[in-house]
Amino acid sequence: MRVGLVLAAGRGTRVGAARNKMLLPVAGRTLLEHTLDRVVRADCLDYLLVAAAPEEYEIVAELVEQLPTEMPRAVCRGGATRQESVQAALAALPAETTAVCIHDGARPYIDPAEIERVMAALATHEGALLARPATDTVKIRATDDSLYTQPRETVWLAETPQAFRLETLREMYAVPTQVQAAATDDSSLLERLGRVPALIVAEKPNGKITTREDWQRFAAYVAGEGVLRVGNGYDVHRTCAGRPLIIGGVSIPADFGLDGHSDADVLTHAVMDALLAAAGLRDIGYYFPNTDERFRDADSLLLLVEVRRLLTARNVLIGNVSAALIAERPKLAPYIETMRENLARVLRVEPARVAIQVTTNEGLDDLGAGKGIAATATACVIERMV
Repeated sequence: MRVGLVLAAGRGTRVGAARNKMLLPVAGRTLLEHTLDRVVRADCLDYLLVAAAPEEYEIVAELVEQLPTEMPRAVCRGGATRQESVQAALAALPAETTAVCIHDGARPYIDPAEIERVMAALATHEGALLARPATDTVKIRATDDSLYTQPRETVWLAETPQAFRLETLREMYAVPTQVQAAATDDSSLLERLGRVPALIVAEKPNGKITTREDWQRFAAYVAGEGVLRVGNGYDVHRTCAGRPLIIGGVSIPADFGLDGHSDADVLTHAVMDALLAAAGLRDIGYYFPNTDERFRDADSLLLLVEVRRLLTARNVLIGNVSAALIAERPKLAPYIETMRENLARVLRVEPARVAIQVTTNEGLDDLGAGKGIAATATACVIERMV
């Protein structure tokens, strides 16, 4: 069995994130999901194993479980360092494992064909790595601050994936801990054993997300990777006494609520319909019918999660959402920011990609008389061509 091991226990310090950078949102998915989506498309792999930070194990496990793939997969608890995560993964490998392909979760650009080229090299080598030739002039600074130029044709920049036969990888990680700690990548340990890994020349983009600019650059790359599609949504609910007023996942103080089978979250419903329309899918009544008791009083944000999963399964990414609420009362402006944050969190996009406006119907018709609240929404999505 050939296992793809993705290391995802890193942090987000240089990105400026308060959490693991691999959990940052990009177009309806986390960075990690973008990476995993590419890894599982490699035909040479039979099994996926993800090493997560212990405190993020449940979050990562849910992401891995929801991947739109038939590949068997699992998550193990990694460590504070790369070496500790690999050691933990070695203990969690399936018994039938013969080779392991290690990839950084922070490299979401990886092309499945590059993974296959690295794995193919194990037919003749104990290990292999993807690397890129240096294109700039390379200077070496000595301890006395003197400089000399290193011929750049001899300099290669190591990347991942890096693949190894299982028995070799176990031997590599049997060296003393201090030796492991000094190694900045896995192939360095093979070199310390006196063996040379195969060097596979990188042919496709494979940048690592390290800074905030890297994250923004990847978001722009994703946006330009597919076909732009737009969808519209509309929803309206009558007001009624005795129900809570829930809009955008926010419970708003009022002497009335909205009538509906679920929680009647008019804003979230309009956003759901806009996303489904943009993806070429049916409306929310088709997926969540009011004849189904499972959805009685359902939290509409949870239904929005299901809509996002429907889009993910079709390889559709979320660009942005713009919505408008039409309500005579109560005043909704104080709650708009929380609504934006709720929708952005569920959709896995930056809050700046969710816009919500509020207006009234100027006293006209039933909406103007306060007998209902309506919402319209427009969604922009990216249909990836794979």
